Formats: sequence, structure tokens, C-alpha cells
Amino acid sequence: MDLNSTASEDFDSTTTRQSIFKRILSKIPFSVWLIVPVECFLLFLLIVPSVISIWLSFVEWQPTFGIPIFDAPFVGFENFVGLFSDERFIMAVLRTFLITGIAVTIEFLIGLGLAVLCDREFPFRKFFVLCLLMPMMLVPLVVGNNFFLLFQPTGPINDIISRVIGHDFKFDWLASPDYALFPILFAEIWHWYPLMFLIMLSGLRALPPNQLRAADVLGSSKIQTFFRIKIPQLVPVILIAIVIRCMEIFKMFDEVFILTKGGPGTVTETISVYMYKIGLKDFRFSYVSAGAWIVLAVCVIVFTLLLKPLLYKTEKLEE
Repeated sequence: MDLNSTASEDFDSTTTRQSIFKRILSKIPFSVWLIVPVECFLLFLLIVPSVISIWLSFVEWQPTFGIPIFDAPFVGFENFVGLFSDERFIMAVLRTFLITGIAVTIEFLIGLGLAVLCDREFPFRKFFVLCLLMPMMLVPLVVGNNFFLLFQPTGPINDIISRVIGHDFKFDWLASPDYALFPILFAEIWHWYPLMFLIMLSGLRALPPNQLRAADVLGSSKIQTFFRIKIPQLVPVILIAIVIRCMEIFKMFDEVFILTKGGPGTVTETISVYMYKIGLKDFRFSYVSAGAWIVLAVCVIVFTLLLKPLLYKTEKLEE
């Protein structure tokens, strides 16, 4: 009798658990089940390389050592200490920040100016907007090759300068330590100002028209309306656009590698080019892994500071 009752209780508890499990599964939408495999795969792609990279940053390992990664000798923070005393690494990081600051600022000014221009109806407006967006459609490889040809000693840039000044001008921009950064900046700005323009134009088009009409009725000038009504409401859009561009330009590799390969010397070497050379040419994988985590930490701090005003404004609106 006791055995039967025990078996019956076990059966009932098992049945109860199964029914609860089935009810939970039935409440999960079918659309969620469709994305679960992809999400698991993406998590795998994120977690596994991150774990390997963290481990590599604390050991001394190269492919030429002939030993598995997890058998490499543990060196602690030696790679990090070496990077903080590596002038080439520090200059690459600072140079990347310099390029990012200059390029994003100019892209923002161009994008905002063109967005204000296109935030009104005029003949062939759609065609004009389409033409402005075309550079963004090109892959970085094509952009890099085009600007490489433009800035050759016998290229169109020098030819235009020669016609303006009235005598022959042949200057090797890409081989000059003082001016090699200019072609990179021109290429990056020309390639990605359309993204800033598109975001700014979308933000301007989304502004509530009632406030703009009220400002016109009250006699506000176009400049006053722009700086006192439009710009304050565009601040969240501007911050998001700047953060997106900063994240993208910080990874810039193609244009720099095609135009100068980080040269002459290391005067145009960005953090991506530096890591490529140290990691895939010198095979110092542990050193590069430590550098990647340092750069990630710096980027998180900088982008958090950039987004802080946006988060503060969002919290105020929610209150």
C-alpha cells in the first residue's frame, strides 16, 4: 500500500511538472522560437572569442610557440604594463581619437548644413538627396583606391592646384609625414558625411510642426527658430549620430591601409592598423589582445560620457 501510494505520488508530481513545463512553453510565442537558434549562435560567436581574448591577454602566446593556447605561460598584467609604456601604441590611440574628433566634427557640420538645406521643398529635391547619399553606398575599398589615385603626385588634386597657382605642382601627399593625414581625413569625411546628413534630415523632419508654426506666428526669425527650437530638440538625435560615427570611425582600417598603410613610418597609424601589424605580421597575439581590451575600456568610458546628457534628458522626460 505504501509502495503504491509512493509511486502514485511520484507519478502525480512528474505529471504536474510536465504540465507546468508545457504551459510555460505554450506561452512562449512561436516568433521567439524562430530567433532562439540565431541568438544562441550569436552568443556563441560573442562569448567564445571574448573568453579566448581575455585569456590571451594574461598569457604569453604566439602561433610559432607550438603549444595550445590554454597551455601558454601565465604572465599576469605584463602585457598591459608593456602597452602603457609602448609609445607607438599610445600614439596610435591618440591619433585615432584625433582623426575621430576632426572627421566627426566636420561630418556633423556638413550633414547638418545639408539637412537644413534639404528640409524644404524645391525642384529635384529627391534627386539631390539621392546624389548626396551616394558616397555612403560605396565600400571602403573603392573609396580608398579612388582617393589613392586622387592624391598621387600626378593626380587630379595636384593638377587642380597647378592650374590655380599657375605653375607645375607635384607634391606626394601620401609620402609626406606632415600632410599624409589629410587624404585620410578627406576620404573618411567624403565617405560618411551622408550618414550624418541622413540622420539630421530625419530628425528635422520629425520635429513637431505646431511648435514651428507657433514660432512663426510669434515673429521668431529663422535663426532664432533654428537655435532655440530645432537644435534643443535635435540634441538626442545629434548625440546618437555622433556616438554611432565615433564607434564606426574608431574601427577605421580600409582607407588608412590602402592610402598609407600607416606610413610614412607610423605617422598615420591608427589603432586598427597598429593591431593588424602587431597581431598578423609580428604574431604577438597576447599583446594585441591586451591592447584590444584597453581600447574597449577607453571607448566605453568615452561613449558613456557622450551619452550621459542623452540619458539625463530621457530620465527627465520620463519623470
